[in-house]
Amino acid sequence: MYKRVLYFLIAACATIAIAHSQEPGKVTFNGYLSGMPQVAWNTASVDTISLFERQEHYLLHNRMNFHWYPSDEITGSVQFRNQVMYGDFTRDAGFETGFETESYFLPLTFYYTYGDAGLVSISADRAWLQYTHDNLELKVGRQRINWGQTFVWNPNDIFNAYNFFDFDYAERPGADAARVIYYPNYTSTIEVAAKLDSASNLTAAGLYRFNTQGVDIQFIGGYYSQTSKSLSADNNPDSDWLGGLGITGDYKGVSIRTEATYMQPTAESNSKDDLFLWSLGLDYSFKNELYLSSEFFYSSRVDPVLVGGGGIMDLYSGPLTVKNLAFAKYNAFAQGSYPITPIFKVTLSGMIFTDEQLTGFFIGPYLDYSLLDNLDLALYFQFFNSKINVLGYELKSSTSFAFLRLKWSF
Repeated sequence: MYKRVLYFLIAACATIAIAHSQEPGKVTFNGYLSGMPQVAWNTASVDTISLFERQEHYLLHNRMNFHWYPSDEITGSVQFRNQVMYGDFTRDAGFETGFETESYFLPLTFYYTYGDAGLVSISADRAWLQYTHDNLELKVGRQRINWGQTFVWNPNDIFNAYNFFDFDYAERPGADAARVIYYPNYTSTIEVAAKLDSASNLTAAGLYRFNTQGVDIQFIGGYYSQTSKSLSADNNPDSDWLGGLGITGDYKGVSIRTEATYMQPTAESNSKDDLFLWSLGLDYSFKNELYLSSEFFYSSRVDPVLVGGGGIMDLYSGPLTVKNLAFAKYNAFAQGSYPITPIFKVTLSGMIFTDEQLTGFFIGPYLDYSLLDNLDLALYFQFFNSKINVLGYELKSSTSFAFLRLKWSF
C-alpha cells in the first residue's frame, strides 16, 4: 500500500514539473514529501488505579502546491495535503471522524481506511482565486486568513485557529471564505471577510490595520458562530458579537506583540457566557543568532477538557477554535533556538498552564539537521504532565511523544 501511494505521488510530481517546464510563467509547482515514525507513552492514574499505554504510528506526508498566473490581475492556487497513516492512532475506533480537524464548508477531504490500522487522506486545504486591481484584492475559496499577531495563541485569528503542537502542519488550516482587501496607502489595510463552516455556520468580520510611529495597530469587529457543544442546544449554534485589538511594536530590539478579543453572545445564541481572550508576546534575536521568545495567554473561560475522558489529549489532538485555544485560563510559554552550526539547529520550548480545574506543563526539545539543501532530518520530543480535578477526583497523566522526520522539499 505504501509503495503504490508513494509511486503515485512521485509520478504526479514529475508530470506537473514537465507541464510547468513547457509553459513557463503560467504554472508553478512545489511541495515536499516526508516520512515520520512516532512513539507515544501515556500514564494515567486516579487514586490507586494506574494505567500505562504505549503506541506506535507511522506517517507518510506529501504536499503539492500549484499556482496559476493567467494574467497580471488574476491568480489561482490549489494545494493538497496528502497523508498515509498506519498504527495505533488510526486503529482507534472513529479516528477517521476526528481526523477531519478543519471545519470546512466544501467537502474537499477524501479518505479511506485499509487493514485494521491504516488511513489514507487526500485534502485540498487551499483552493482559491484572487483578483487584484490597483489597491484592491478580492479572494474567494479555501484560504488562510491570518489576523493573528502573536506566535502561540491568537485571539484575533477568528477564521482559522491552529494548534501550536502540530509542528508537521506548517501551512496551518484555512477557511472556505470570501475576502476583500483594500490598501488606502502603504501603511494601512482594510479587510472584510466571511466564511462558512461544515455546519453552514457563518463568521463575518472586518479589520482595519495601520501604522503609527513604527507601531502596527489593528481593530477587528464582527459576528462569530460555531456548532454548540451543549447537549441542550436544540440545533442552535453558539453565536457572538466580537471586537478585538492587536498591536505589534519594537522597543530597543525587543519585538512586542499583543492581541485581545471580547465575545458577547447574541440573543439567539445557545451559549450565554461572554469570553475575553488576551495574549502578550516578546521575542529577541541576539547577534550570535540566539533567538528567545515568550508569551502569556489568558482566557476568561475554558471548555471542559474531559470530553470523552481523554483528559488533556482531547485538546491536544482535537479541532481548535478561537474559543478553545488553550488548556487552561492562565498559560505561559517560552522558547529558545540556536544554530550550533549553519546546518544544525537546536530548539527548546516550555509551557505551563493552570486554573482551578487543570494544572500542568509541557516541554519540547527539537533538533534539526540539514543533510542537503532540500533534505532535512529532525527529531522532536513532546512531554505533557497534568493534574485534572473532576467529580472530586484528581486525574494525573503524563504523555510523551517522540518523532523522527525525514523531509524532502522540491
